[in-house]
Amino acid sequence: TITFTESVTGVAASDITAGNASVTGLSGSGAVYTATIASAGTGDVSLSVAAGAAADAAGNVTNASNTLVVSDTTVEETQKTIASFLYSRANQLLSNQPDLTGFLDGTSDGTLNAAVTRGRGHFNLASGASSNAWFRLKGAWSEDDTADSRSVFGAFGGHIHLRETVLLGAMLQFDHLSQEDGASRVEGTGWLVGPYVVAKLPGDPLYFEGRLLYGKSSNSVSPFGTYEDDFDTSRLLAQVKVTGEIASQGTLFSPYMDAAYVKEDQDGYTDSLGNAISAQTVDLMQVTFGLDAERSIAVQNGALTLRGGISGIWSSTGGTAVAETVLPGYAGWRGKLDAGVSYVSASHGTFTASAFLDGLGASDYQSYGVSVGYALAF
Repeated sequence: TITFTESVTGVAASDITAGNASVTGLSGSGAVYTATIASAGTGDVSLSVAAGAAADAAGNVTNASNTLVVSDTTVEETQKTIASFLYSRANQLLSNQPDLTGFLDGTSDGTLNAAVTRGRGHFNLASGASSNAWFRLKGAWSEDDTADSRSVFGAFGGHIHLRETVLLGAMLQFDHLSQEDGASRVEGTGWLVGPYVVAKLPGDPLYFEGRLLYGKSSNSVSPFGTYEDDFDTSRLLAQVKVTGEIASQGTLFSPYMDAAYVKEDQDGYTDSLGNAISAQTVDLMQVTFGLDAERSIAVQNGALTLRGGISGIWSSTGGTAVAETVLPGYAGWRGKLDAGVSYVSASHGTFTASAFLDGLGASDYQSYGVSVGYALAF
């Protein structure tokens, strides 16, 4: 806004001296005018009006104005946008990790199985008692403060039984996430690969599973909805889970504890405007305590199984550079609910349906999903 001490005429956009910026519009009359400025995005913007830019009714020309300096936040805002995206993706990766304990409990020879467990869709192919191949695929959406996210996650792997109560395997995961927050947009596709192990305590229904995965991702960012740049990351995921089983009056209760860690390192790059976007790191530690319940009911021509679960999730985030100042909406404590039903028919296989709601108690985070499945033994 340009304000003179009295009404003047002759003010033009060319009278405004703009450093690291350009004047894209000028309006107003009398003593007050408004200029629209477009920053070059490569340094602080300086603005001033030269002497003699206008004159009053008596012909007296104006003096030179003061100089206004506007700090350039292009680099900081770009890093914040990327950090928010990386935190969202870290949370998605942990929530989508496939459940491995089931490979030691109930897997039979020659089984083609598609089902949903605790909000996750999966496809399982068991080629024999000593070797298993499996596949998972899931899509999800979430709301985190003002950001909307869409994701696709998939994984496949195989394992061997070292003994009846221990199996060792390897998996490859892939994921795609797009996130929009106002005019800004970020999306990325990545992979993770590594070993996993599942074991059962002999004589007791207590299961342990663990995995250690490493991978990379390729991403694009449009921090202001104008230009777009590419950047790469490397990442690490580690997870340990303990699950038990307690039967009581026809209901099977499964308490569990899940501890997981994700770290992602963003490579530095030079953006389309010539700014150096520094490297930064984000990490997420998450611990979940939960209880699942399952009850089977005999029905005509089959069996009906009801499932439900409740869990408390604690998340701690950290990072370097600008990422250290960005706090995602899911940080701290939150709750999650799961519900599902399956119908087993001796002649038509197994039908399943489930839903989940994540983010209870969190003011700026919510994730939910519904999925169905079908299994047929042969």
